[in-house]
Amino acid sequence: MNGYEVCGDFEACHELMRKVVKEPLNASLTELRCTLFALQRHHRWNEYSDPEDHNVVQILRLIRVKVEKGALE
Repeated sequence: MNGYEVCGDFEACHELMRKVVKEPLNASLTELRCTLFALQRHHRWNEYSDPEDHNVVQILRLIRVKVEKGALE
């Protein structure tokens, strides 16, 4: 999923990421996926890679829960 295309542009995608990181439990599957995309891009362009990044781990866990529950919107 290209979060930039889904959200409209870079700024909208990163604004969504900031919102979802603050309140991830209220996010839809699409919002979680866009957030994961934006976090990955952030890590890539800042040459930062931490597989234990709390935000990434939390977003991945929530995505898995939603998929397991069938909350695919």
